[in-house]
Amino acid sequence: MQQPPAPPTSPPSGGPQFPVEAPGGPPVKKKRSVAKTFLLVLLALVVVVGGSCTTCVCIGLRRAQHAVDQDDADRRAAKSVPVGELCAAYRSDPPAADGTYKGKWIVVTGGQVDGVTKSAGDTLYVMVGTGKALEVPEVQCLLRGDQGAKTLGLG
Repeated sequence: MQQPPAPPTSPPSGGPQFPVEAPGGPPVKKKRSVAKTFLLVLLALVVVVGGSCTTCVCIGLRRAQHAVDQDDADRRAAKSVPVGELCAAYRSDPPAADGTYKGKWIVVTGGQVDGVTKSAGDTLYVMVGTGKALEVPEVQCLLRGDQGAKTLGLG
């Protein structure tokens, strides 16, 4: 009785070696369930979106802090402007005066309080002018809520 020949361990051509397959063929690859796939996609979305939202919040907070710091620096660097000069600038060329003063911190010096008024939104403001009769325009100084008590003796 003759024995069957042993299976070759390498191809005769000297090519790459592969293990000999089991008689039943290669093992069957298990498919990933739909639930596992869904959970993996959901987890990836949470990581990507959650990470980007956190980044946006951090950037927004950093920008807000920078704006507060810049506003404080602008307030400390405010230039003094006599009320007469401010009124004259707005009388002669309002758009140019807006370009110079609007949205900027200034310290209005001199002048006379002509009145303290409350707007429709309950915002207090002080009208300051040079003291001339029927003066137009006057400087309107808006007040914060905590400054209201300080204005009671004005006007």
